[in-house]
Amino acid sequence: MDFTERLIQDYAKRIWGFAYAKTNDVHNAGDLSQEIIVALCDGALADKGIDNMDGYIYRICCYTWSKYLRKNKPGWEALHNGGTIQYMESGDNIEAALIHNELMGKLRQEIMYLGKMKRDITVMYYYENKRGEDIARLLGIPASTVRWHLSQAKTDLRERLRLPTENSGIYKPVRLSTGRNGWGEQVDPCGLHTDVLMQNICWVCHGRALTVEEIARTLGVAAVYLEDKLDRLLELDYMRRVQKNKYQTRFFIPDARYQLTEREFHLEHTWPMAEQFHHVITEALPGIKEAVGNSGDFTDDFLIWQFIPLIIFRTIQQIDRVMIERHGLQHASPRRKDGGRYWASASLRMTDIVEEHPGLTEELREFCLQGGGNAIKLPAAGKMHALQFDLGFLGGHREFGPAELAQLNRVHELIVSGEAPNSYDREIISNLIREGYAAHRDGSLKILIPYLTADRMEAVTDLLQACSDKLLDREGIGSTFHRYMTAMNKEIPDFVEDNERNHLLSGFSPYITILWLLFRNGCLRKPAAEEVKCICTVVWEE
Repeated sequence: MDFTERLIQDYAKRIWGFAYAKTNDVHNAGDLSQEIIVALCDGALADKGIDNMDGYIYRICCYTWSKYLRKNKPGWEALHNGGTIQYMESGDNIEAALIHNELMGKLRQEIMYLGKMKRDITVMYYYENKRGEDIARLLGIPASTVRWHLSQAKTDLRERLRLPTENSGIYKPVRLSTGRNGWGEQVDPCGLHTDVLMQNICWVCHGRALTVEEIARTLGVAAVYLEDKLDRLLELDYMRRVQKNKYQTRFFIPDARYQLTEREFHLEHTWPMAEQFHHVITEALPGIKEAVGNSGDFTDDFLIWQFIPLIIFRTIQQIDRVMIERHGLQHASPRRKDGGRYWASASLRMTDIVEEHPGLTEELREFCLQGGGNAIKLPAAGKMHALQFDLGFLGGHREFGPAELAQLNRVHELIVSGEAPNSYDREIISNLIREGYAAHRDGSLKILIPYLTADRMEAVTDLLQACSDKLLDREGIGSTFHRYMTAMNKEIPDFVEDNERNHLLSGFSPYITILWLLFRNGCLRKPAAEEVKCICTVVWEE
């Protein structure tokens, strides 16, 4: 493939986009694209020593478009193609009219990309014909400041109009998977979960500091739509100011490479510990059945599903604390202005990553789409506590919090006392039945998950600890943590602050991976549909 062929291949999509934007017609765009490509087929192109190829291609496109207009204007006029000929004043000034209209459109666009102060002053001075003194009085600033902003705006606009191809590529918006890691009253205090524009602001400012104008141009959005969102991001420390007028995202957003590296590590290193945890739960199962008491209501398989998360969670937490201390990775959740303490969490969506990487192995693809899990919840209400794993491959997120815990506590009291439920009791019973945590069976009210009183929970805890001490290779699991830290440290960019870096490096969380591998390899049976509603959930009194 020679130089010209490679050049046309590299620019083909952009040439087509230019042609379609000008003609608004697929057939005309095809004709114009072909003429542009013909104009580029110059055998001496490689010898011209062109420094700015983007600018050269753009000039060829504009030149060919003007010739194309002149040649096709009579036919378009006959077809009353007003959308195309609206700026063609006569057959003699097609090129001048084209340039003028494109310049005016570009100028209006660039003014909208200016920051608030420059934008307001420019519009009032040039479009509303206000004097500098009047603008100063309206804005409450010195007249010299107005003159300075006007001068800066003219400089910025002049530079932008001279560089028509700097952002000629089309920005591809992203949708992020968002959440938080920590504690706070508001689920989405910043609006990041639902506001796609805010997500894209964070994405384009991730790892680089940009002005409002640069963000606006990158996203192709008027600056006025960004300003209140930037204020909100600054307020919660999701973003920071750099060099007075630039903005940079203050939390790490894992890209495709980071996430795939992490998933590959999980698949390669987690199975040995998964087998160990399965041996622990098998060893402990007889004692668990005895401690639960009403074990006749639960199958062995179901009890394994319910209690293996408890073993995994407590063991991983213990080892994680040891590794943090050993490697000096102490960190603290940021304190936010809304009163919460949590990490902002956002990443490229795994479905998008998988779609853009068709060469993934079948196992890795399946794990990426199903094995990532959703959440680990530890709700508490008074003396009541619970642990629940949400599993992506078994349905995903469920609502389960302090309200449900209090309701389960009341139902347990009714079952033990034999007291007749009142109208309020009947309402909470109905809710728990609907959510899958209770049922009427054989004329009796039943709780469908293990509910442990304080003494029974103490017995289960002692049993699980004894079996874990006997069967788990904690040093081996710890070495896996160390390998994770080494592997992922290479993937964390230098701009990430130390506190968050420590948080990320100590973030090896194989909880859901272990269950996915055990399920995929047949160690855990597929739960029934009614069991899925309350799977991986244990409740206990303290």
